[in-house]
Formats: sequence, C-alpha cells, structure tokens
Amino acid sequence: MKRILIVAHPDDEVIFFTPAFFDKIIFCFNHRTDKPEIGISRKLALKEHPDNIKNLAFDEPEKNEDQVLDTFTIIREALRTTLWNEVKEADEIYTHNEAGEYGHEHHILVHDVVKYICNIQKKELYCPHIPITIGEQFDGFRIENDMGHCKRIINLYKNFNCWTWYNDFEPLVSIVYRKI
Repeated sequence: MKRILIVAHPDDEVIFFTPAFFDKIIFCFNHRTDKPEIGISRKLALKEHPDNIKNLAFDEPEKNEDQVLDTFTIIREALRTTLWNEVKEADEIYTHNEAGEYGHEHHILVHDVVKYICNIQKKELYCPHIPITIGEQFDGFRIENDMGHCKRIINLYKNFNCWTWYNDFEPLVSIVYRKI
C-alpha cells in the first residue's frame, strides 16, 4: 500500500502529521514574498530531508482584491494539474483538514485541491482530526509518531533557519486521522 502526504509547506509534515508513516511527502509551496530568504533555506533543508519527498516549489499565493485573477486561482489550477498523477499512483492520500488546522488559507487551498482530485479519481482521503471539544467522538484511527524522526526533521529546519512554528514545539506522540 502506497501512502502519500500532500502538505502546503515544509515543516507542516512534522507539526500536523506523522512523517515516518508515509511513503512520500509532497510540499506544495516554497517561496514567501514576505520572507524571501525562507524559500532559499527551505530548498537547502529539503535536500537533506530524511524522507522520500518532492518539492513542487510553487510561490505561496497571496490574495489581492485588485487583481482580476488572484494568485490563489492560478495556483489552484496549477496544483490540480501537477498533483493529478501523484494522487493517481497512491493508494491512500493524506492532507490538511478542511479547516486548515487553524484556518490557514494555504492549508485550506491544498485540502480543497487534493479533495477535488481524490473525488474524481475515487481515492481514499484522510486528514488529521483536531477535536473541537473534550471527549468528542470521532470515526478514525491513531498513528503513533516516531519522536526521534520528528525531532531530526525539526532540527533540520531550525539549522537552516526555515522553521516557522513555535521554537519550543514538541511533536505530538500520536495523530488521529479520519477518512473524508
């Protein structure tokens, strides 16, 4: 069984997912216009990433009300085309949840694109389940995280100055996934 993870940014795989669980990890965005140095650092860090990865290296889209066609629309179509064959080759596909974990618009965009492709190709799609209330019931399964593996990835990003999350972040011991 081939499992792929499709995420918006390098470091999402270790913040919201269990990277060692996947056969391949695909990163959609690389360059940030607000912090151009991160794009260079991400490319360098990904060359040393311990997992089987693919960096699509799209620029992070920005919403601009003045443009007739915003970059989100352009990137959405480019991602649909680029990810089509990646999804086709996999048995199970994992990506951000529909809420973008915490409302992140890039995560939501990636979720929507991957869900669209999975629906057409009739592929199974899984997302991390983030409970809204304590004791909330869910239909899913829990995967234990390889903590050493996660910490190596976090240190890699920190060493290349492209870690974008909290400095004191500790990976979750396990992640609950649910089928969409």
